[in-house]
Amino acid sequence: MFSGGLDSTLLAAHAHRHLDPGHAIDLINVCFDPLEAPDRYTGVESLRELRSLFPGRRWNLVVVDVTQEEVEERREEIVSLIFPRATQMDFNIGSALWFGSRAAGLVLDDPREDRGEALSSQ
Repeated sequence: MFSGGLDSTLLAAHAHRHLDPGHAIDLINVCFDPLEAPDRYTGVESLRELRSLFPGRRWNLVVVDVTQEEVEERREEIVSLIFPRATQMDFNIGSALWFGSRAAGLVLDDPREDRGEALSSQ
């Protein structure tokens, strides 16, 4: 899970230092409202920084956009898998992990050419 925050960006840089340079690193960014999600903006910006710092590595930002309908369709399954499940935050975190683990999204090849440019200029 890659929010583009300090912790996930440091983990990505750490992965870079320990993985074979020939392997791509997939950064999974999940958003439930991509037009309003700060994690998408920071994800794109941090991807640019990682590419700048480590140009020999292929970095794939996999953007996973989830609709409220998809969340509701999977609610029972997600609830059955999470613990604790006492609060809405438990469900929100579990949902992000569930959808992120599937990595069913689009790869932003070059954020300057893909949706990343529009997202980062908002």
